[in-house]
Amino acid sequence: MIDLNLPEEDSLSGTAKNLTWNKKNLDIIESEIDKLSQLVNSNLNIKEIERMLN
Repeated sequence: MIDLNLPEEDSLSGTAKNLTWNKKNLDIIESEIDKLSQLVNSNLNIKEIERMLN
């Protein structure tokens, strides 16, 4: 499993965090989103999805 360090503002069980929207925090969030997108991309089987759609 990959550990993501993203704020939980949209989580039903989470409490809002006071996140300062500065360059450092935006870079951290961008990095975590990149990790997540790479994980999703590595687990996609495009050929299987295409087969299911046809």
